[in-house]
Amino acid sequence: MEKIIYNDLTWLNFSKVTKQDTEYLREEFDFHPLDLSDCLGAPQRPKVDIYDQYFFLVLHFPLMDKNENVVRTPDLDIFLTKTHLITVQREPVPYLNQLFAEMEADKSGRSKMFQKSTDLLLYYVLNKLYHESLAIIDELNKEVKLIEDHIYASKARRALLELAVGRRNNLTIRAILNPQRLVINTCSHMQKDWFNKNGDATLYFDDILDYVEKNWILLENQKELIDGLHETNQSLISYRTNSIITVLTVFSVAIMPLTLLTGFFGMNVDLPLQENVRAVWLVFLTMALLTISIIYYVVTRKKWI
Repeated sequence: MEKIIYNDLTWLNFSKVTKQDTEYLREEFDFHPLDLSDCLGAPQRPKVDIYDQYFFLVLHFPLMDKNENVVRTPDLDIFLTKTHLITVQREPVPYLNQLFAEMEADKSGRSKMFQKSTDLLLYYVLNKLYHESLAIIDELNKEVKLIEDHIYASKARRALLELAVGRRNNLTIRAILNPQRLVINTCSHMQKDWFNKNGDATLYFDDILDYVEKNWILLENQKELIDGLHETNQSLISYRTNSIITVLTVFSVAIMPLTLLTGFFGMNVDLPLQENVRAVWLVFLTMALLTISIIYYVVTRKKWI
């Protein structure tokens, strides 16, 4: 457990929560057992639980795994009381730990964040986390632009895999960001005798909500772009497949007359010219040239190839 105390406000940060940590929180703050079990159990969907003496929030912040090119969504559990901000992490949220370290080292930063009440302290923490974590959307937009270049550079197979990864990452972020719009909106309009008492914090949380909504729109546009690129890529793949099938069909038709002649001369019956080898080869050659000429005329006239 890490602690910062300033202006009668306290920020407790648990970078890797344990059973002993939840026992400490239960004894010290009398938090609800279900909330404490959420801190140790399976990841929860973003939510806010409101009690008389405290709030319990579950939030997710996207993080790009560069090794696997996949978006991770570590969740952050937050308890907010009149005097305490308590952040609980199952797995480290890098931007949060970085901010905590900065506040420990920077007294001027502490004086800005630890002003009057914990609602403004919560705002500064969430504002930092959202701006840092949602910058990943710009990275995904750059990857989508790269996918578009690969599609029109005839790298369909590579683009197909990249589109699948891009769609998965887009869906992952949308899945965690959508419910958080409601969470932030709830915080913006909630008023208690110790939280946003005079509505002073509403503008601050509205600022976060505007930023989240803007990024939600970017994600929606990104989804539409990915879907459009997928359709374009599928059309190009179908076109190339049809071209290949056309060529193979031309070859199949070209050998059909020769196959027919081979079948005739392979039968154990008397046929004209079967004793004259040169005549037989002349018939085969004539049929081959005639077939090729007809196919060439039809294909070029119809512009099939």
